Amino acid sequence: MRILICCVWCFIQFNSSAQAPQEIKLATSFESTRVGVWQEGNYTIHVDLNYLQSVFQERSTSYLDAANNYVFEDSSGYLFYCQTSKRYNLAGFQLAHATNGLDLRTIKIYHGLDNQSDQLNQPQVMQDLILHLVEKGNAMLFYKEQRFFTLFSLTNIIGNGNILNQGFENIIYAYDPKDYLSKKVEILGW
Repeated sequence: MRILICCVWCFIQFNSSAQAPQEIKLATSFESTRVGVWQEGNYTIHVDLNYLQSVFQERSTSYLDAANNYVFEDSSGYLFYCQTSKRYNLAGFQLAHATNGLDLRTIKIYHGLDNQSDQLNQPQVMQDLILHLVEKGNAMLFYKEQRFFTLFSLTNIIGNGNILNQGFENIIYAYDPKDYLSKKVEILGW
């Protein structure tokens, strides 16, 4: 009987759709003379351009090292990593010569081979990086012109009960979950 009750309790816990939001503490101090700006709806994020430049240079070096591992084995893998490395290197160069208040949406980074549609329409790599910098305390966050020091992360299970179509959505917001900074949906099925 205990096993049955335990199984039912676990099932209810894992299948409940409403979860309590988790707090994300943000930086309380931020010192920089050159900042880039990322605008996302009511959210404005200020990022230190020198720090972001060092991140891009580090990633460029990592992708170049990965390309060198593929140089004699797989030409498509070599091109994938080499072209991605060049994009990060170019972005680092742009940041080195940028002025204060640079719109970070002008920096185009994507992974993989050259593709004109990715170059124009996919800010996902920059968006993920900016969000990571905010969560790690390397950026300032403003919501409706007011500085915030706490974000909330709310994860909900989504799907129709079929294990092949279940997943979760994660919403990161400052005040209202309907006015979110980031929303990621991941379906775990086939």
